Amino acid sequence: MVYLGSHTDSRGEDRWIDLLVNMLKIYSPSGEEKPLASYLSEAMEKLGYEVTLDAVGNVRGKRGNGRPIIVLCSHMDTVPGPLPIRLEGDYLWGRGAVDAKASLAAMIVAGASFNPPEGCGTILTIGVVDEEGASLGVKYLVKERLQADYAIFGEPSGLGNITIGYKGRLQLKIRCSTVSGHAASPWAFENAIEEAYSLYMRLKGILETLRTSSIGNRYESVSVCITGIRGGEAPNVVPGNCEAILDVRIPPSLRVGEALKVVDEVLEAFRKENPKVRIGRDLEESSEAFEVPEDSFLVRALSNAINVILGTKPKLLRKTGTGDMNLFGMELGIPCVTYGPGESRLGHTPKEHISLREFLTSIHVYRKTLENLLSPF
Repeated sequence: MVYLGSHTDSRGEDRWIDLLVNMLKIYSPSGEEKPLASYLSEAMEKLGYEVTLDAVGNVRGKRGNGRPIIVLCSHMDTVPGPLPIRLEGDYLWGRGAVDAKASLAAMIVAGASFNPPEGCGTILTIGVVDEEGASLGVKYLVKERLQADYAIFGEPSGLGNITIGYKGRLQLKIRCSTVSGHAASPWAFENAIEEAYSLYMRLKGILETLRTSSIGNRYESVSVCITGIRGGEAPNVVPGNCEAILDVRIPPSLRVGEALKVVDEVLEAFRKENPKVRIGRDLEESSEAFEVPEDSFLVRALSNAINVILGTKPKLLRKTGTGDMNLFGMELGIPCVTYGPGESRLGHTPKEHISLREFLTSIHVYRKTLENLLSPF
């Protein structure tokens, strides 16, 4: 793999590294992005952007005008838990170094260094809020029907990889209620926790058979995971109430509505079989799966940039997770990909760090991609 060498402007590199370091110094868990937004607004204005802050706190930098409109988008927020910022050789450590301040910093630099001719294109570089929460930032962009022709979302994919697909997601709350009783006579009462778990296992078994694929291809399959359970009134009482949170991931071949229909059918059958158990469900979050065609102009433009800068053919990834590009791509109907420096496995961990060589190289990949999109290669 070929990285940037001594031919680059080291003074420029220092400025871009300083930008990233300053971003890491500003602790910004979901809901507390305002100080970082303020810093980025000032920094982006100095770099030549027209900067605005929208109603939910997203930072938007604009360069150029006309079509195509290219969105470079990553998030300002991180998971909770500050980490010491330190530099060890080529590696910069800190909360958000991988997920995803390095991507956002690289996008800011790349967008600022490219100035489209008058009327020949617009670059929108956006730092959104709450990606690690309920995606309020991207949901606001979708709600206002942000105009765009292409979008690249900054998340750690590794320099030589492009994420072209994410699974969809349902977050369900299942509620079970029964008549409680004394724990000394458990045979005399329905146990709400046990009933909730029994219902979960039935849902898991049925949903995971909706789509079957080749062994090992989890992207094309349904997965169900219980991620939270709460119930019980006292240590000596048979539980009369239980709530369980289920995380359901669905492939592109299955829509949210289809999955929900199956869920409701299973719940109705369970009610009929267990008339003493009251069952309810809430849909707390949902997102359709999204995948951009491999031969789309956006994928080809980014692939060419990786090939030119790194000298390698990129690998196209389809991931079992769910990203902001799902909502943005499906709702606005535009080509989207996810790309950024770093290893995704380091995100949300105490070992979060980024290679500075990789960070600096990603700037050139973003730049070349913008060039390809604005001036067809």
